[in-house]
Amino acid sequence: VRPKFLYYDAMGLSLLVIPAELVHEWVQKGEIVKNYYNPKNLFGEIDFLLHQEDQVSVKHLQQLSGAAKVRIFRYRTGSAIWYKTFFWNSRMLRHWASSQVNKIPLKEYAIIRCYGADLNLVIGNYLADLMKRPIVVSLHVNYDQSKTSYRNSIATYLRHLVIDILRVRELSKVDEIWPVYSAIIPYLESRGLQDF
Repeated sequence: VRPKFLYYDAMGLSLLVIPAELVHEWVQKGEIVKNYYNPKNLFGEIDFLLHQEDQVSVKHLQQLSGAAKVRIFRYRTGSAIWYKTFFWNSRMLRHWASSQVNKIPLKEYAIIRCYGADLNLVIGNYLADLMKRPIVVSLHVNYDQSKTSYRNSIATYLRHLVIDILRVRELSKVDEIWPVYSAIIPYLESRGLQDF
Protein backbone atom coordinates (compact mmCIF):
# COMPACT_ATOMS: atom_id res chain seq x y z
CA VAL A 1 0.00 0.00 0.00
CA ARG A 2 1.35 3.41 -0.94
CA PRO A 3 1.51 5.97 1.90
CA LYS A 4 -0.47 9.18 1.53
CA PHE A 5 1.52 12.29 0.77
CA LEU A 6 1.55 14.88 3.54
CA TYR A 7 3.06 18.28 2.74
CA TYR A 8 4.26 18.88 6.28
CA ASP A 9 6.23 15.61 6.18
CA ALA A 10 8.00 16.46 2.91
CA MET A 11 10.20 19.36 4.02
CA GLY A 12 13.75 18.76 2.79
CA LEU A 13 12.91 15.45 1.09
CA SER A 14 13.09 14.45 -2.57
CA LEU A 15 10.63 14.88 -5.42
CA LEU A 16 10.60 13.00 -8.72
CA VAL A 17 9.09 14.94 -11.65
CA ILE A 18 8.14 13.17 -14.90
CA PRO A 19 6.75 15.56 -17.54
CA ALA A 20 4.94 14.36 -20.65
CA GLU A 21 5.89 17.51 -22.56
CA LEU A 22 9.29 18.92 -23.42
CA VAL A 23 10.26 21.44 -20.76
CA HIS A 24 12.57 23.30 -23.15
CA GLU A 25 9.48 24.29 -25.15
CA TRP A 26 8.12 26.07 -22.07
CA VAL A 27 11.45 27.87 -21.75
CA GLN A 28 11.34 28.95 -25.40
CA LYS A 29 7.90 30.45 -24.80
CA GLY A 30 9.24 32.38 -21.81
CA GLU A 31 7.20 30.33 -19.37
CA ILE A 32 9.77 30.14 -16.60
CA VAL A 33 8.23 30.60 -13.18
CA LYS A 34 10.67 30.71 -10.31
CA ASN A 35 10.20 27.78 -7.91
CA TYR A 36 7.45 26.36 -10.15
CA TYR A 37 8.35 22.80 -9.16
CA ASN A 38 9.28 23.69 -5.60
CA PRO A 39 7.01 26.28 -3.98
CA LYS A 40 8.40 27.59 -0.68
CA ASN A 41 11.46 25.38 -1.27
CA LEU A 42 9.57 22.45 0.16
CA PHE A 43 11.90 19.84 -1.35
CA GLY A 44 15.64 19.56 -0.82
CA GLU A 45 16.20 17.48 -3.99
CA ILE A 46 14.32 17.26 -7.26
CA ASP A 47 15.08 14.54 -9.78
CA PHE A 48 13.73 15.00 -13.30
CA LEU A 49 12.96 12.11 -15.59
CA LEU A 50 12.80 13.90 -18.94
CA HIS A 51 12.03 12.78 -22.47
CA GLN A 52 15.15 11.99 -24.51
CA GLU A 53 14.43 14.92 -26.84
CA ASP A 54 14.11 17.49 -24.07
CA GLN A 55 17.03 19.92 -24.36
CA VAL A 56 16.24 22.03 -21.30
CA SER A 57 19.36 23.19 -19.46
CA VAL A 58 20.19 22.48 -15.83
CA LYS A 59 20.28 26.26 -15.34
CA HIS A 60 16.63 26.62 -16.32
CA LEU A 61 15.57 23.60 -14.28
CA GLN A 62 17.33 25.12 -11.31
CA GLN A 63 15.33 28.32 -11.72
CA LEU A 64 12.17 26.25 -11.75
CA SER A 65 13.32 24.25 -8.72
CA GLY A 66 14.43 26.96 -6.30
CA ALA A 67 17.02 25.89 -3.74
CA ALA A 68 16.64 22.16 -4.41
CA LYS A 69 19.51 20.07 -5.74
CA VAL A 70 18.64 19.10 -9.35
CA ARG A 71 19.48 15.92 -11.24
CA ILE A 72 18.37 14.80 -14.71
CA PHE A 73 17.53 11.32 -16.00
CA ARG A 74 16.09 10.37 -19.39
CA TYR A 75 13.40 8.11 -20.82
CA ARG A 76 12.86 7.11 -24.44
CA THR A 77 9.69 6.78 -26.48
CA GLY A 78 8.97 6.42 -30.19
CA SER A 79 6.58 4.73 -32.57
CA ALA A 80 8.41 1.40 -32.14
CA ILE A 81 7.03 1.09 -28.60
CA TRP A 82 3.56 0.71 -30.09
CA TYR A 83 4.64 -2.53 -31.77
CA LYS A 84 7.13 -3.76 -29.17
CA THR A 85 4.45 -3.63 -26.48
CA PHE A 86 1.84 -5.25 -28.74
CA PHE A 87 -0.26 -2.09 -29.06
CA TRP A 88 0.37 -0.86 -25.53
CA ASN A 89 -0.44 -4.08 -23.73
CA SER A 90 -0.50 -3.28 -20.01
CA ARG A 91 1.98 -5.96 -18.92
CA MET A 92 4.40 -5.25 -21.75
CA LEU A 93 4.24 -1.51 -21.09
CA ARG A 94 5.28 -2.14 -17.49
CA HIS A 95 8.23 -4.13 -18.82
CA TRP A 96 9.08 -1.18 -21.08
CA ALA A 97 8.77 1.19 -18.10
CA SER A 98 11.19 -0.94 -16.06
CA SER A 99 13.78 -0.57 -18.83
CA GLN A 100 13.53 3.23 -18.67
CA VAL A 101 14.28 3.68 -14.98
CA ASN A 102 17.33 1.50 -14.32
CA LYS A 103 19.51 4.58 -13.68
CA ILE A 104 17.15 6.17 -11.19
CA PRO A 105 18.15 5.60 -7.56
CA LEU A 106 15.50 3.62 -5.71
CA LYS A 107 15.30 6.04 -2.83
CA GLU A 108 12.61 7.48 -0.65
CA TYR A 109 10.98 10.16 -2.77
CA ALA A 110 8.35 12.00 -0.78
CA ILE A 111 6.17 11.92 -3.88
CA ILE A 112 6.23 11.26 -7.62
CA ARG A 113 4.64 13.96 -9.74
CA CYS A 114 3.67 13.57 -13.38
CA TYR A 115 2.80 16.53 -15.58
CA GLY A 116 0.27 15.37 -18.13
CA ALA A 117 -0.91 11.81 -18.73
CA ASP A 118 0.92 9.97 -21.46
CA LEU A 119 3.62 7.29 -21.42
CA ASN A 120 5.26 9.30 -18.63
CA LEU A 121 2.40 8.20 -16.38
CA VAL A 122 3.07 4.54 -17.17
CA ILE A 123 6.60 5.07 -15.85
CA GLY A 124 5.34 7.05 -12.87
CA ASN A 125 2.87 4.35 -11.84
CA TYR A 126 5.51 1.65 -12.26
CA LEU A 127 7.90 3.54 -9.96
CA ALA A 128 5.16 4.35 -7.44
CA ASP A 129 4.36 0.64 -7.13
CA LEU A 130 8.01 -0.36 -7.02
CA MET A 131 8.99 2.22 -4.41
CA LYS A 132 5.68 2.22 -2.53
CA ARG A 133 5.46 5.99 -2.92
CA PRO A 134 2.43 8.21 -3.58
CA ILE A 135 1.94 9.61 -7.08
CA VAL A 136 -0.04 12.61 -8.29
CA VAL A 137 -0.66 13.86 -11.81
CA SER A 138 -1.53 17.39 -12.86
CA LEU A 139 -3.63 17.75 -16.00
CA HIS A 140 -3.36 20.95 -18.01
CA VAL A 141 -5.75 20.21 -20.89
CA ASN A 142 -9.12 18.61 -21.52
CA TYR A 143 -8.06 15.74 -23.74
CA ASP A 144 -11.44 15.65 -25.48
CA GLN A 145 -10.78 19.20 -26.67
CA SER A 146 -7.14 18.86 -27.66
CA LYS A 147 -7.11 16.09 -30.24
CA THR A 148 -4.53 16.24 -33.01
CA SER A 149 -6.06 15.43 -36.39
CA TYR A 150 -4.59 13.49 -39.27
CA ARG A 151 -5.64 13.43 -42.92
CA ASN A 152 -7.18 10.00 -42.38
CA SER A 153 -10.17 10.50 -40.07
CA ILE A 154 -10.41 6.78 -39.27
CA ALA A 155 -6.75 6.66 -38.22
CA THR A 156 -7.30 9.76 -36.08
CA TYR A 157 -10.29 8.18 -34.35
CA LEU A 158 -8.50 4.89 -33.67
CA ARG A 159 -5.36 6.62 -32.42
CA HIS A 160 -7.28 8.71 -29.90
CA LEU A 161 -9.39 5.76 -28.83
CA VAL A 162 -6.29 3.71 -27.96
CA ILE A 163 -4.55 6.64 -26.29
CA ASP A 164 -7.63 7.37 -24.20
CA ILE A 165 -7.89 3.76 -23.04
CA LEU A 166 -4.25 3.92 -21.92
CA ARG A 167 -4.70 7.32 -20.27
CA VAL A 168 -7.80 6.38 -18.30
CA ARG A 169 -6.24 3.10 -17.20
CA GLU A 170 -3.17 4.89 -15.84
CA LEU A 171 -5.11 7.80 -14.30
CA SER A 172 -7.25 5.32 -12.37
CA LYS A 173 -4.12 4.09 -10.55
CA VAL A 174 -2.80 7.40 -9.18
CA ASP A 175 -3.37 8.73 -5.67
CA GLU A 176 -4.58 12.15 -6.77
CA ILE A 177 -5.44 13.93 -10.03
CA TRP A 178 -4.97 17.69 -10.09
CA PRO A 179 -7.01 19.32 -12.89
CA VAL A 180 -5.42 22.75 -13.34
CA TYR A 181 -8.52 24.23 -15.00
CA SER A 182 -12.20 23.63 -14.28
CA ALA A 183 -12.71 22.84 -17.99
CA ILE A 184 -10.80 19.59 -17.43
CA ILE A 185 -13.29 18.25 -14.87
CA PRO A 186 -15.92 17.15 -17.44
CA TYR A 187 -13.28 14.93 -19.08
CA LEU A 188 -12.52 13.25 -15.75
CA GLU A 189 -16.19 12.86 -14.82
CA SER A 190 -17.09 11.38 -18.21
CA ARG A 191 -14.42 8.70 -17.69
CA GLY A 192 -15.56 7.88 -14.16
CA LEU A 193 -12.29 9.11 -12.67
CA GLN A 194 -12.23 10.28 -9.05
CA ASP A 195 -9.68 11.51 -6.50
CA PHE A 196 -9.43 15.02 -7.92
